[in-house]
Amino acid sequence: MIIPEYLNALVDKDSIEETTFSLKLNEVNAFEVFYVGSLKKIDDALYITPDYENKKEEFPISKIMIREQGKEEMHVLYDGFQHGYNNMFCDEHDPEIDYEVKQLELGGQKLFSISMTLGYGIDYDDEKEDYEINDQEMVEVMNRPHRISWTQVKEEGYDWLTIQFTNAEGRSVFVDEELA
Repeated sequence: MIIPEYLNALVDKDSIEETTFSLKLNEVNAFEVFYVGSLKKIDDALYITPDYENKKEEFPISKIMIREQGKEEMHVLYDGFQHGYNNMFCDEHDPEIDYEVKQLELGGQKLFSISMTLGYGIDYDDEKEDYEINDQEMVEVMNRPHRISWTQVKEEGYDWLTIQFTNAEGRSVFVDEELA
């Protein structure tokens, strides 16, 4: 299983099953969740989606962050400016736009266990000649001011992402993003 370096410290290593894993940090497995986007009901389930109604640019952005209750440090789970194949190689975004960050609350509860699935369908090594890689194995990607490593491209260039946030009552909110 490929786990992006930026998520590595958050992954509960005992929970990994093929492409799905749960999050755990400092023995804590319930987090406060913050997002940029809209909370919408789709087919009897709640989803965090890009905010298409109040979009500030052509491609509305989703962003998901978490933190331990009572802590200040935020951890990014997904950033629509940076992660996923299209955001790295196809779509340009204006990073200066100020997006509203909301805290997820469901039934009065603000703590959620988290399960993530990352989908990788691109064989980067097989298509390596299609990318401009310099002598240091660094690649220029869109929406970042610097080159990133070829390893980082393969880790963060996932095709799709699914996240399930579940509160103590067993109620869930989902993120389901097609990224390539």
